[in-house]
Amino acid sequence: MPDRVRPTLLRYSEPTVLVQYQREHFISADRRLRVTLDYGMVYYDQTARQRISTSFGLHHEGLAVLEGKIPIGYERELRWFLHPIAARITRCSKYVHGCRMLGLIDD
Repeated sequence: MPDRVRPTLLRYSEPTVLVQYQREHFISADRRLRVTLDYGMVYYDQTARQRISTSFGLHHEGLAVLEGKIPIGYERELRWFLHPIAARITRCSKYVHGCRMLGLIDD
């Protein structure tokens, strides 16, 4: 972040959602293909709080995020690595899911 932006961000920033989850890492033998599995998401509403609160978390049952990280050109190898799971290329923000579940943004 540029230094000139930091004072404005600090003056007007307010934490909204704290996201807590478990993460597991997997890697291929040649270390080119990496996968992370995020699960057990819990969202904590932080709006209007003076301190971080981990009370009254909202659990996101059934959501697991499997993300493949590969060099360009290794898409075929990633499909093989994940077989039999069918890959789908899409964005997934745990933070945005939390904001939606807590009713802080519309769908």
